Amino acid sequence: MPLKDRRYRKTEAVIKKAFVLATIKRDFSFPDVNEIIEIADINKSTFYLHYQNVQQVCRALEDDFISELLTLGIFNDMSIQNLDPFLNFVKERMEVTDVILSLSFSQFISKILPLFSALGGRRRAKLEDLDKIGIYYHIFGIIHSWCRNKCRVNIDDLKIIIGDFSFKS
Repeated sequence: MPLKDRRYRKTEAVIKKAFVLATIKRDFSFPDVNEIIEIADINKSTFYLHYQNVQQVCRALEDDFISELLTLGIFNDMSIQNLDPFLNFVKERMEVTDVILSLSFSQFISKILPLFSALGGRRRAKLEDLDKIGIYYHIFGIIHSWCRNKCRVNIDDLKIIIGDFSFKS
């Protein structure tokens, strides 16, 4: 895909932000195109130039989120000691995280899980990885609850909660 010019990228960012705001306004259900274009202050043809439907905007948000997570390197060593960068990342993007996990929790997790085994040099998770996969589902469930509560619990306390439920045998 050729590089998109600055105006095109800016419009996509405006649409994504409007999608997040419209989703929150709708109490975490998919907004319709009219709600998004009203908030974004664009016309329908501009929306459809960038996205085919609102679900595609959500998938783009997921992909952006995952790309940014990859830059943090958290997939290499997901341990309680290495959660700070990840939790700070989530806290800084609380609304986006909440929207993604509210609208497409399973789909989002299914996009992330292959990254864990791919980074380990395997195409598929082995049977012993199933416990680890369950831990990730659990961690993201806790993270979703944390976002829903506006990240009121501090990160150190959240790490204790995650550790108590996820990393103890």
